[in-house]
Amino acid sequence: LGISKIIIGLGLVIFIHEFGHFLMARRNGVRVEKFAIGFDFFGAKLYSWTRGNTEYVSGIFPFGGYVKMLGQDDNPAGVEVPDVIPDDSFLAKNTWQKTQIISGGVIFNFLSAFVFCFVAALIGVWSIPPLVGEVSDQALKAGVHPGDRVLSVNGKTIDDWQELVLSGIGRDPGDMLEIQIERRGEHLTRLVPVEETSIFGIPFP
Repeated sequence: LGISKIIIGLGLVIFIHEFGHFLMARRNGVRVEKFAIGFDFFGAKLYSWTRGNTEYVSGIFPFGGYVKMLGQDDNPAGVEVPDVIPDDSFLAKNTWQKTQIISGGVIFNFLSAFVFCFVAALIGVWSIPPLVGEVSDQALKAGVHPGDRVLSVNGKTIDDWQELVLSGIGRDPGDMLEIQIERRGEHLTRLVPVEETSIFGIPFP
């Protein structure tokens, strides 16, 4: 499941990047001969179809993709420029148009990051609640019990487990921390010592 999520996530990033090149090429009148998600080395592809002058390909090697445009070559120094250049060739475009096409992928990735962050903010982010699990003898003596929910540390509100862990960074063993906990609806305040290998007697996850 984890590998599948990585492949899907990476595939989405690649698609957005290549779609940026594709869209800017079409916008500037350049013929796109092939739009590929995944590499199709030696013709190895899952499927393909042709629409207009463009072949759309799903390559068998998922980690990559490319947009092949008329007149574009990865090594232009070794390619002889024809005497007559078609109007829909990449070579026929001016510097500004070529810049738009080449930078389209990066720009689309950059813009998509804002879109995804906005959507994530609307949906919300899953987090681990700051609940006490196993506790040390010192924490137990201080009055912290398994199942307690940490509300604040030294007056700073704690909303999730990450904030709880970060609140212990920079503390020295033996420092006393004032933590407010919730237990069965009751709010309690406890003084808990920072220990060598844990925070408030709560082991790192």
